[in-house]
Amino acid sequence: MIALALSDQDWQSGAEHVAQEVKKVEALFSVRQSLSDLANDRAAVIAENRHGIGGNNPPLEFELPAAVQSSHTIIWAAVDEIAQQAEAEVPDKSLLQAALEKLDAALRTCIVWAGQKADLAVDTTIKWGIPAAGGYFVLNPSKFQALIEAAKNWIAILP
Repeated sequence: MIALALSDQDWQSGAEHVAQEVKKVEALFSVRQSLSDLANDRAAVIAENRHGIGGNNPPLEFELPAAVQSSHTIIWAAVDEIAQQAEAEVPDKSLLQAALEKLDAALRTCIVWAGQKADLAVDTTIKWGIPAAGGYFVLNPSKFQALIEAAKNWIAILP
């Protein structure tokens, strides 16, 4: 796959240039793999239109605060922006950096909120009762962290 991603000019530019281009291809592949993992999960979360017992109208103590609800939108918008840049002919580093910052901040908001819900009953509700509305991010921070790290590595080697 990597061999096909490099042009004849790349191959003729010497071993050091080829090594740098291979790093770019591997970094982009890592970003796309993380995006693919999240896309599969996102489809499953969206398909789950019923959020468990009381999901359509949860008790007040289980409702997500506005900051967490808006973080849900921000997180997926940032993921979409990274995906757009991963498909762009010439990715925009400033857009990628901005998307990463938004993703990181919004994800922290969700995790901090969940951390404040130490009660096991609330924790159970977060995990099983309302995953589409914010619990997904709490249950899967490693998937978002993998995307963040992959995108940071990719940005570092972009021209």
